[in-house]
Amino acid sequence: MRERFIARRRALAAALRSHGAPALITDPVSIAYLTGIRLTPHERFLAFVLMPDLTAFWIVPELEAEAVRPSGIEAVAYRDGEDPFVRLVEGFSKVRVQTPRELFVEKRALALERAEAIAGVIPGVVYQDITPTLTRLRRTKDDAERAAHRRAAEAVDALIREIAAELRPGMTERDVAFRLEALARARGVAAMSFPTIVLSGARAALPHGEPGDVPIGGGILLIDLGVAVDGYHADITRTFFLGSPDDDFVRRYEAVLAAQQAAIDAVRPGVPYAELDRRAREMLERHGWAPYFTHRLGHGLGLDVHEPPSIHGDCADVIGVGEVFTVEPGIYLPGWGGIRIEDDVLVDVSGAVVLTRAPKAVEEMVIEWPRGNIFSE
Repeated sequence: MRERFIARRRALAAALRSHGAPALITDPVSIAYLTGIRLTPHERFLAFVLMPDLTAFWIVPELEAEAVRPSGIEAVAYRDGEDPFVRLVEGFSKVRVQTPRELFVEKRALALERAEAIAGVIPGVVYQDITPTLTRLRRTKDDAERAAHRRAAEAVDALIREIAAELRPGMTERDVAFRLEALARARGVAAMSFPTIVLSGARAALPHGEPGDVPIGGGILLIDLGVAVDGYHADITRTFFLGSPDDDFVRRYEAVLAAQQAAIDAVRPGVPYAELDRRAREMLERHGWAPYFTHRLGHGLGLDVHEPPSIHGDCADVIGVGEVFTVEPGIYLPGWGGIRIEDDVLVDVSGAVVLTRAPKAVEEMVIEWPRGNIFSE
């Protein structure tokens, strides 16, 4: 297991060698990717420092010193009240490295306050952004990562099936969200990937609306949830109809489903991600709904539930083997409601492997109401 993390650090170190400067990694998710150690430092400073020659050390709060010991890497600990940035300089000395005047950092993760504090102990320090390199490494999933994504996808598929069977009159949007999270905990999920979205009726026109004390009733019910398994996320959205759907719902739903399928069909290694977005919008344009598709087509998945690439019409990234991402077109009509269909896709040499497999054909999304179970045995 440790070899996986050494290989990742070796790949990152190779990118550092052209500048001869170390990387100061402060995003806990990136640290977990490189070391296998998952920490939540809260307001305390935490850093993993990697040199171009693979020498490394930690800067950790003393209460986390034991947690990083399994990494086998030198830890420089500080107590509450001590200056962790002074410890950073001591760390370079401990591993017999001259304090550098250039540091690779994750610019999105290193707060300005902390960047200024580091400059206070390393005068004249110059920052370079390591984010693009880390992003490139994290986008390509190895076999173990792909397996974790598959298990997470199986979990969200099961949760969608289970909640569909439990929907009953009198439940509110918030009740449904809480029940989904309880079902996830019963499956061993430690935490949801994000606050579960459950929206009914016209409220489904809010792409990121929050569930409220609103009774679910006949009509649209949109559910968007995510979980992580072994740290890797799955994200799914299904739009149900409680009762007998009218022609408007059926036509609009089938247009969104066709847009999603058009994008998935276009997935191939080497294809620009922007092409997927274009295919989906063209399909919605054909049906007259393109103006109501108001967000990007999808996003990358990994140790974060939202990772690069951001899949939209101006995305310059190209699809690669081993990448995992969502495809989630939607349309949102104020006063009527919204429809979104989201699945997770893994790229192999031949194209898309859809990981999430919960039913999504329009007839499968109709729940006989008020009895409530759509899935036949």
